[in-house]
Amino acid sequence: MRFALVIALLCTSVVVIVVKWPEGRFPDKWDARIAPLVAFVEQQKHGKFIRPVHVDLLSDGDFRKQARNAFLPERGSHEQEELERTAAVFQALGLMREDLQSQLRILYGEGLVGYYAPRDNRVRLRGRFLTPGVRVTLVHELTHVWQDQHPTGDGLDEDATNGQIAGLTAVLEGDATLVERAYLGTLSESEQQAVTDDDNSNRDAQPTVPAVLESLFDSPYVLGPPLIEIVATGKPEIGRDGVLRNPPRTHAQIFDPWRYLDDEGASYIEPVAFEENDVPIPGQRADFGALMLYLMLGQRIDAKQAFQAADGWGGDTFEVFKRDEATCARMTLAGDTPANTRAIETALERWRRAVPAATAKISAYSEGVHFESCDAPTADPRSSDGDLLALPALRSTAGAELIVDGTAPAVARCAATGLVRSLPTPTLLGSTRATLHSPSIQRTLRQLVTSCSRTT
Repeated sequence: MRFALVIALLCTSVVVIVVKWPEGRFPDKWDARIAPLVAFVEQQKHGKFIRPVHVDLLSDGDFRKQARNAFLPERGSHEQEELERTAAVFQALGLMREDLQSQLRILYGEGLVGYYAPRDNRVRLRGRFLTPGVRVTLVHELTHVWQDQHPTGDGLDEDATNGQIAGLTAVLEGDATLVERAYLGTLSESEQQAVTDDDNSNRDAQPTVPAVLESLFDSPYVLGPPLIEIVATGKPEIGRDGVLRNPPRTHAQIFDPWRYLDDEGASYIEPVAFEENDVPIPGQRADFGALMLYLMLGQRIDAKQAFQAADGWGGDTFEVFKRDEATCARMTLAGDTPANTRAIETALERWRRAVPAATAKISAYSEGVHFESCDAPTADPRSSDGDLLALPALRSTAGAELIVDGTAPAVARCAATGLVRSLPTPTLLGSTRATLHSPSIQRTLRQLVTSCSRTT
């Protein structure tokens, strides 16, 4: 994992953590050892850096300490309050019981390999030497430096929704990951193998964290790159810089990038009034979003059923509150069509039946579904069967490759979605980018393109 920038995204609640170091000074020139990497990023981004920044190569212990200091919120801060609200969401929905602060300490202390802090103009890397793996990480972080020095949009205001924060994070990390992959492609086979070995070693050494937390942190790196490729290739007039200027506004546009191409937003959903004894947990009103709905459902029901329900998301409103001693979450959701609203209701009912000990209620109304859960247990989550992000990632990656090869965006969407629906769930949960290039998958995809060309 390469968590960069200063946004920690927990999709159920907004946690914006700003590094609180004093303003740093810029060095006079780039470190000569990294000059070739600077040149590579400039070539990929078609422009020069405005100024150099510091690059620190740190021991494991020093890096771990500085990363935790940078990203973990201070006690009593607004960010800490939002973190506690997020923990309440996870508890209410049975997504995790572990202390969220301690799990973030693991992620930031053990999962990070590098980050860029704009406030003191420094890139910090785990590793004292410029090994191939450290160089790949540095290219990623230098891309964030370039983004910071060449802002393409207005950023986010205080009233930004979870979907807007997720969208900005996805395109910034997607852009940096694409530059990183381009650099990786320039390395020799032995250097690429060294990078793979480093990644595997880092992954094996990381303590286990709850699957939902790992998925939330991985999502911009996994779903951001194909989103950018689909938009930049499907609508060249927007291009890569256009996506950075106007990032997705909803989780659904990340989950299904064709929604961004078609400018499909979210419907306004009227929030439900609290009951008399309900005590709202402080924090801004949040949207739950298609991605979080998928991850929640996918931990309890078949991943393909969860995927189909989330794919039809049209909008929601979301609240967290206390009822007596229980921690509860309540949302009102609607699909983008009446049929998709019914699919969401069906998936939520399957979720409720899969968690019999939960205090959960589901009720339909004329325009959507009300759902409420209090202190759901976390036993035996289905996420242990594989990577839930693999399904939307396979769809987006397949679609991006088809569009790059000249397939019309609508046909690519139809074929890529058909691919996800046609494969067995275990195959989907174990799929990677390399899965697409197997002969059997390619044959299936060609058949789907032919079929979709006739009907789309």
